[in-house]
Amino acid sequence: MSVGIGIIQTLITLIFLVGLFKTFSYGALLRMHLVSVLSTYKQLFNPYAPGNHLFWAAVPVLAAIIALFILRNEDRLLTLNRYL
Repeated sequence: MSVGIGIIQTLITLIFLVGLFKTFSYGALLRMHLVSVLSTYKQLFNPYAPGNHLFWAAVPVLAAIIALFILRNEDRLLTLNRYL
């Protein structure tokens, strides 16, 4: 089952990279990254444990993906949607 989920995530990422089906692919990528960030909330909110600062790198990426989802209709650079 994990292989199937990995294949689906890989396909969603490839669709996102080429810029097709922007609402679906950007939204799915946002949901995938949001789940991964929220699953590390214990490490994010425990500042005194060693080595937890690397989990904070995902938070600005999450903000960038949210901004990209909001501006998905303006994203035309290097996308196949521009040519279709």
